Amino acid sequence: MRAESPVLVVENLDFGFEGRALLESINWQVGSHEFVALVGPNGSGKSTLFKLLLGLHRPWRGRIRIDGRTPAQARDLVGYVPQFPTFSRDFPITVEGAVCTGSLGSRPSLLGFTRRDRLAAAQALREVGLAEFARRPIAHLSGGQLQRLLIARALMSRPRLMLLDEPTANVDQPGEASLFKLLRRLNERMAIIVISHDVGFVSEYVTRVACLNRSLVCHPAGAVTADDIEAMYGRPMHMVHHHTQAEGPH
Repeated sequence: MRAESPVLVVENLDFGFEGRALLESINWQVGSHEFVALVGPNGSGKSTLFKLLLGLHRPWRGRIRIDGRTPAQARDLVGYVPQFPTFSRDFPITVEGAVCTGSLGSRPSLLGFTRRDRLAAAQALREVGLAEFARRPIAHLSGGQLQRLLIARALMSRPRLMLLDEPTANVDQPGEASLFKLLRRLNERMAIIVISHDVGFVSEYVTRVACLNRSLVCHPAGAVTADDIEAMYGRPMHMVHHHTQAEGPH
């Protein structure tokens, strides 16, 4: 891993709901070209931590800085890819149009899409391998292609940090490998944090694994053991490594 200044700094973070702590004493730094997997059992606070990074919640204590700014100030620097699309698959919009919606956060949507938006969307679609689908309705996309669309939409803000919430939850195994190869290429110019439950698989692609269960502990990729996973999940777990040779978008 190259020596670099952090794009994300979390210091002494506490947060919870209705007086019950969910996250405690989180101290975390992510370098500007790191690829980090965020893992932990259901209810451990992974999605909540993402919402804090996106400025949707405010910490009880501590602070978050993204490129030296608060999450609210840094929204244009963060790309977010949800686990499921926030629009209906039956919505009458083209792939290009859906990607262009990623540019609407910085200006009123009544102005519509500009030529600059469409050029940026075309570039994003080329990067994710969907250029040939630009004019097709989103209903024609497979699960893996839809995830690539969501990544293209997140690229519209030219983020320095990309957050992905279980991007392979609805993707088959060959598509999973292909998607992570895409993310590794994008990682050359941005930091990436991806929520995943498949520690064995993601360890082949990421630089570090951040284990979250109320508190957070980071390990170098490949250094997470079955004992670490058992301590985090509270029960014996097996780490399965997948070996695939998938190429091209799925």
